[in-house]
Amino acid sequence: MSRRLALAILLSLTLISVAVAPGPVWRLAGGPILDAAQATGSTVSPARAAPFVGDWSAPVTSPMGPATYVVSVKIDDGKVVATVNGGMGPPAVVSDISLVGQNLFLKYVSELPGMSIPGLIAMTPQGSSMLLTISMMDGQFEMAGTATKGGAAPAG
Repeated sequence: MSRRLALAILLSLTLISVAVAPGPVWRLAGGPILDAAQATGSTVSPARAAPFVGDWSAPVTSPMGPATYVVSVKIDDGKVVATVNGGMGPPAVVSDISLVGQNLFLKYVSELPGMSIPGLIAMTPQGSSMLLTISMMDGQFEMAGTATKGGAAPAG
């Protein structure tokens, strides 16, 4: 087999493996492995969202240094709504909220000058606190922090 043919076959196999590879995968502490796509599209009732309602503040260490994330989950006119504030730019309105097991998933897009940054947060109750597992830019950046209820919003 010629070297050129072997290289073409290797390149084709690489492209095929990338095309059929699964999307980003969440590995939640103490929980199942979930494909992030499972966390979208379902409606969460106010009763099921009750453990998550409130303003939650968590210090995290990101690839760009320390940050404080504030997640606000509320019931507005009988519907569960949420915002996310990572300290950069205005708070992002959550576009999709779903509940999988004990994890509330919040899908959002942060708008900064010249760019949109997609994010997904899994909120996992831990007694009186909440574990926030944060994935940004489709899994390119991931971080986690333990949130306490009633935290102040970061300056942004």
